[in-house]
Amino acid sequence: MSTWGDRTLTKRLAGEPLVKPFTRNETSGTFKVFQEIAMGGQEYGANTIKTGGNGEIAQNVADNLGGVGYVGLSYANAPGVKAVPIEGVTPDPANASTYPLSRKLFYYTIADKTSPEAMKFIKWSQSSTEAAAIITEVGFIPGK
Repeated sequence: MSTWGDRTLTKRLAGEPLVKPFTRNETSGTFKVFQEIAMGGQEYGANTIKTGGNGEIAQNVADNLGGVGYVGLSYANAPGVKAVPIEGVTPDPANASTYPLSRKLFYYTIADKTSPEAMKFIKWSQSSTEAAAIITEVGFIPGK
């Protein structure tokens, strides 16, 4: 396959392509990161099916024979989907530093204008065991 979604396999099952590539929409940061990391900067193919978010991709993959897509770690074990190891590494919190398609998330604030409440929240989210438990519960990995 030369690009994500450029080709569907010629053999069809019940009139459906064997591969149905689902992706985030073009305004998503995940769309750009996947394009850079997994696709080496190439453009997405014309046959990709753009969706609004992780949940929608996971549901589409689960509902469509030949569905394939990428989602955040918190959706990797959604009903009806199977997370795929890459280079022998499974997408799991324990492998966050070695999984080839992992990325970090960052907080951004307005320089010199961040409210004390926002700074308190950021500090809490980075240092509190309560915050770490919540972050883990929703399927993300707490910062270190």
